[in-house]
Amino acid sequence: MENKEIKNISEFFSIDHKDITPEDKWNSIFREWISKIEEKRKILNLFELKLWFEAIEELLNSPYLKQMAFNSQDQANRHYGFYLDSFSEIISKIIKLLKELDFKKDDYILNFEEFIVEKILEKHPIKSFTFLRRTVTPESWFNNLRIYLQKLKNLAKNMAKFDTINSRAFNSLTKLYHFELSKNPILISLLSGKFIPKLDKIYQADITNVILSLEEKTVKKSVGIFFILSFRILKISNYIEIYLYEPGANAVTIPLILVMKKYIEQLIDLHHNILRSVLKEYLNQKLRDRFEKIIKGFTYEYKKIYEGELVNYFKPELTPAKQKKIIRNVYTISSYAIKELIEGVAILFNPDLSGKKLFENLVSRQEKSQDVKNQLIKITKKIDFYLSRERKISPQELFFDLNLFIETDLNYLLYKDWNEFLKHYNGLLQKNFTTEFDINLRSFKKFLIQLIKQLKTD
Repeated sequence: MENKEIKNISEFFSIDHKDITPEDKWNSIFREWISKIEEKRKILNLFELKLWFEAIEELLNSPYLKQMAFNSQDQANRHYGFYLDSFSEIISKIIKLLKELDFKKDDYILNFEEFIVEKILEKHPIKSFTFLRRTVTPESWFNNLRIYLQKLKNLAKNMAKFDTINSRAFNSLTKLYHFELSKNPILISLLSGKFIPKLDKIYQADITNVILSLEEKTVKKSVGIFFILSFRILKISNYIEIYLYEPGANAVTIPLILVMKKYIEQLIDLHHNILRSVLKEYLNQKLRDRFEKIIKGFTYEYKKIYEGELVNYFKPELTPAKQKKIIRNVYTISSYAIKELIEGVAILFNPDLSGKKLFENLVSRQEKSQDVKNQLIKITKKIDFYLSRERKISPQELFFDLNLFIETDLNYLLYKDWNEFLKHYNGLLQKNFTTEFDINLRSFKKFLIQLIKQLKTD
């Protein structure tokens, strides 16, 4: 390489202090790489690439997923079909993104990462920078990784054809994947960074103004991280919607939902372990109580998803269409909940803000409550018609209205009411066409009347 004239790459070495460590040098190069990605307006591609790598890690390591997927299977007879399908679909998306991000830097079609590593290794012994390996090919790391992942994808697809796949075979596949990934310093740096400024940039001006207005350094940092995590969750929710209608959607959206779970838990932990104490001197008691109420409400929305909706996904009787319906509900709940969280917290620091100003299409729970109330009144009247001696309507007609409410308005109810509504509904399904059906229906009607009274529409 030293005899070749490398062009358009010197900017990566504009700062060259003698006392700089190899790690610091690498970090500066990594930041420059992110900047080049931003210049090419591909920062969202990079965010998505990181997201899919994280999705694979959640797919492979989530105890929550294993409990759902293998609930009725013993260790010896587990079938990893869903895992292999998801792995294959995600690998396809990673290969596509690697190709989009693998821009060339010189006339010899050498990818610049190799050149900068060679530059580092010229000045520093290999022992001081153990995770870098000398390259032996003029092809780029991304290109090599794409070729390898394609082979791994083909292997996964062939494995999925077997009736049973034991844990040992599946674990061997994951070890092959991790071994190759560990040889790519750019991606290791990308995945190890908890917060990467250009990747986690908040483009909502009102929110950035809220953060910048905070004078106390610790408060500014903590609130900034809170909003970064919030918008990261919102982006993931948006990706769930994007891929919901693609072929193989179920296989890729479940891992995304698992990544979202990880960040929701981080957000809640941040509040409990850091924000609560940091804001003690910054916000008065009234505002702190409001903050606690907002977080509590968000925690219940989290339960709707991971204790209410998603736990049903792997039930044997569920068709792909019903599974997709669960994912759609997860998107609806998560998108609404995170926007409401961002709005509620932002208003604590700037009372002039509103949900409409922050998110153009946001419909608040308060705004929706009148529609919800009207639908519940309609259902209550139908129950009265059914319970009357004339039996003017059939159970099927009643269930039509209940299903319509579940499709359109159920997710606007608070967690307790949402949960109880579904319990009554499932009870009615089980008792349909039996003598106990009327008894359950009367109990359901009492619940609906109380719920209608509670709904505020002023």
